[in-house]
Amino acid sequence: NDIEMNSLTLLRRRYLQASQLAIIPQPQNKSPQQEKEFVINLPEFTSKNASVNVPLPISQVAAHWGVSALFTRIKYDDLLICLKCLIIERSVLVLGESPDLVTSCTCALLDLLKPYTWASNFIPLLPSYMIDFVNSPVPFIIGMAMNDDDRGISIQSDYRVASAIADGLSVINLSNNSVV
Repeated sequence: NDIEMNSLTLLRRRYLQASQLAIIPQPQNKSPQQEKEFVINLPEFTSKNASVNVPLPISQVAAHWGVSALFTRIKYDDLLICLKCLIIERSVLVLGESPDLVTSCTCALLDLLKPYTWASNFIPLLPSYMIDFVNSPVPFIIGMAMNDDDRGISIQSDYRVASAIADGLSVINLSNNSVV
């Protein structure tokens, strides 16, 4: 599985580039200023259980929040598959419970694609009455917010979305941490 390890290493590198972070060792003696930090453990990437530590407050919260939301909600393997789909210009629909979460995660997908750039349709937040757009013949990254009690079931079971899934659409559901 050298290919999988190389892919996971590439995903880790993309994450670090997108969030402009560095893997730093945890200090043994913490001062009061260093007590608050944002930590993401990455046990799958190395045998040493590496982690990404960022002292708070984060300077560019908007850039970091979407990437960290994707990493904490979606399995690394599923996220890697979605990034591979985007590289070969397949469509991705991001579903979530709040417009700000959906928008930041769709933008984070663009950040994780760097150094490549997305040259097709990008709609960070699509209104529900425009759901017909998922049957577009061109590749897209679209985000849709849903009701809190919905958890994406009604959007994923909509006949237009089901038809698009059959044609190769990938759906990232942030509410139930799944990728279809």
